[in-house]
Amino acid sequence: MADLGDFEINGETVSDLFQQQKFVFTIPEFQRNVAWDAEFTQLLNDIKEEKELNDKAFYYIGSIISFINPKKKWERQVIDGQQRLTSLVILFRAYRDYLETLIPEQETKANEKIIELIEEERTMAWTILFKDKVSNERKKNILSTTHEGGQEFLTNFIFNKSRKEEVSDVYENTEKHASIYNQAFKFLEKLTSETTITKKKIEIVESFIGYTLHNVKVADVVAEDFKQAFTMFERMNDRGRGLSTTDKFKYLLMSQYSDLPIERFQDKASDLLDTWEEIELIVSKSSWGDPMKSFLFHHLQAWYWNAKIGESRVIKEARSIFETYSIDPQQFIDFMKEDSKNWVKITQGRNVDGDEDLNLKFKGTFIGKFTQYAPALLVAMSEGPKEVITEDNFIDKNTLEVLDSDVYKYIESKSKFRKGNYKQITSDIVYLAFAYQLTGAGFNDYEAALPEMIKHLRLHNFKEYKSKVNSMFESQKDGFESRLLNTKILTDGNSGRGIRHFVFHIMEKEVQETIREDLYEHTPKVYNNDKSEEHIIPKVIEKVGTEDETDRALQKMEECKPKDITDEEYKKYIWRLGNLVAFYSKSNSATSDKSPKDKWEENIYGGSSEYTAQLMVNNGVTGDGEKQDGSDARKFLKDICFQPIKLVDGKFTPENIILREHIIFNLFSLKMGIDLEHREFDPSMCVYCK
Repeated sequence: MADLGDFEINGETVSDLFQQQKFVFTIPEFQRNVAWDAEFTQLLNDIKEEKELNDKAFYYIGSIISFINPKKKWERQVIDGQQRLTSLVILFRAYRDYLETLIPEQETKANEKIIELIEEERTMAWTILFKDKVSNERKKNILSTTHEGGQEFLTNFIFNKSRKEEVSDVYENTEKHASIYNQAFKFLEKLTSETTITKKKIEIVESFIGYTLHNVKVADVVAEDFKQAFTMFERMNDRGRGLSTTDKFKYLLMSQYSDLPIERFQDKASDLLDTWEEIELIVSKSSWGDPMKSFLFHHLQAWYWNAKIGESRVIKEARSIFETYSIDPQQFIDFMKEDSKNWVKITQGRNVDGDEDLNLKFKGTFIGKFTQYAPALLVAMSEGPKEVITEDNFIDKNTLEVLDSDVYKYIESKSKFRKGNYKQITSDIVYLAFAYQLTGAGFNDYEAALPEMIKHLRLHNFKEYKSKVNSMFESQKDGFESRLLNTKILTDGNSGRGIRHFVFHIMEKEVQETIREDLYEHTPKVYNNDKSEEHIIPKVIEKVGTEDETDRALQKMEECKPKDITDEEYKKYIWRLGNLVAFYSKSNSATSDKSPKDKWEENIYGGSSEYTAQLMVNNGVTGDGEKQDGSDARKFLKDICFQPIKLVDGKFTPENIILREHIIFNLFSLKMGIDLEHREFDPSMCVYCK
């Protein structure tokens, strides 16, 4: 018997709990449905391994916390442990059914003893499942549940002594029940698969079930009432016992009702859990890993926290919300539900209207692991938890004074962000993510800055938000400038390929979006295809001066290279960003190993669909789609110094490449709000900078 605070925990064997006539277990309505699946097979294997190591030792499998029903003293209502209880009940029924398959068909004298042994064990299994008398009550199953489908499963498949039909998931939400039964049956079959002797099979499964009954122990906590049980549950889970963070949070919400009479608590908790399950269903549409956990963290970060909170502190910090504010749990979770819909849109790369956001789509394609930005967008997509945090409940419970908080100031006056601001935030996200990835800084700096950004967004201080973002870009400036020009980085396997493709594809996106409305299409297959990467100076000249040198490589070097540069120096420009352009509307065979002069004269770029290719040789673009405001488009192109490239004596020179990189730098400067500097650029190269 161990002591934990004001509570005593009894180490009981499974037999102590199942082979008695004093009480039965009930799973109350506020409990979640059966969730175990693979966990059950793991439990069986663990028990088997422990038995093989030492069949005399005890093996603990966790806790069961229950309280005594005040109206039915023989009934224990389970707060924690229903997965273990339900799984063990189903195991004992599977054991009884498996034994039936071992009954010999022939009635011989030798078989009579085997049949007698089998029936003895089947009777024992039935006494575990069914109680002829519990206190003054008669005929009670060891376990019942308020979950309708689960109870039908138990009644018809587990506690139906003369059941004929096979166990299945015909009742609502009983897939896991049926799976546990099938796992148990198959486990027993496998356990005895190495022998064909019936008596030996019986001995093997009898030994395993005997060990489970008498050597497997649980921490059995029986509280006098519901309030005490819930307090115990919270204490045990605060000390690291078993539950996920999301389950702990769910129980934290329910615990806010624990002072109510049990009937009212069950009604309130049932409604709350219905909403919780609706949220789980909504966020399951996201492709992000562990969606319920991710959403919960992002939701709390968006609306209730002002600092970065690690997982180990989530429940403590969440509890402080309810300890400080007079917040109704149902209102709290109702807002969570509304917020979850927006969160799914964010994870799918969409805006509040459900329309595709190209910035988020780009982020998802090129920087998939970066998800920390979601709280900022949740704030930008919603009017906030106005029903949760109101003037009436935004008081300190201890002093009864109205709390002076930025959160409440925000909620009091907040309206939805303008779509233009939302798009600006998503633009900041994709460029910040790229900057951090390019410089190798990782995303810790973003996470550290996120609370401040969110604070500004909550208060609608967009100017202060942008100032913070610009300072974050500024911190990456030096590394960003040097790495964009480092061909060693740009050619470093998949990471270098990703950098190159991001740059010329996002440039194409920005130019198209500025000139034509709703024209640009997000096409990941194109981004991931090397054929979308066009080298203006053909790659074939790389072979010159190597073991792979060919006559064609020498010919192309002669056609392409200016006279005042060596072959080796010119080859260094092949993988520079200024030598690359998005080009996917035509096959690469259209350009093949053509020289820049041939490409210009044959109007290969000018006749393409890609705007960045067209503008490299023309002053305007052709194509379908409704034009944006012409003056805005012209200003944008001028701001980034986009201009046709003039070949020098039919050659694509290093100066041409540097000029194109100057345009790329200007685009990133414009989007990042900082002045990037190209170390090789001379203003005389640019018609706008002379």
